[in-house]
Amino acid sequence: MKAVALVPIFAVLAGVMPAGIAVDLSPAVDATPATGATPMAATPMSATAPQSTLTATGAAIQPGDDVIRVTAKCFAYDPDTITVHVGHPVVLELVSLDHHHGFSLPDFNQRADVLPGLITRLRFVPDKVGTHAFVCDVFCGSGHDDMAGTLEVKP
Repeated sequence: MKAVALVPIFAVLAGVMPAGIAVDLSPAVDATPATGATPMAATPMSATAPQSTLTATGAAIQPGDDVIRVTAKCFAYDPDTITVHVGHPVVLELVSLDHHHGFSLPDFNQRADVLPGLITRLRFVPDKVGTHAFVCDVFCGSGHDDMAGTLEVKP
């Protein structure tokens, strides 16, 4: 069995590691969403390729799904307001432009890690009309508390 050392994420991001500790940052990521959601693939992407040329293999996008690309960077999501319709399946493609972020949409029990070099997909069907907050739930620096957005669910 492989020994695992727990190292604070800020140490990994800053490149400050205790002696004798190595961290594997390869793109093998478990991007399983919260309970009740459909698991989606985290797909490697090229850091130099334009976003329009990125493709994902093995993703469970169904015909008719609304696919929305959400970009995370310090300290904002783009777009920060997403509008969808109740009862219509949505796939959020989450991409980080700088470092590790989180995405939490608690009203729909959705959560994912958003890592540079990967497209992380969350698929869900909104079942509540209204305005729902989403936030970065991985500390990403001094502006972390302001990294938030809203999901507007229309009838």
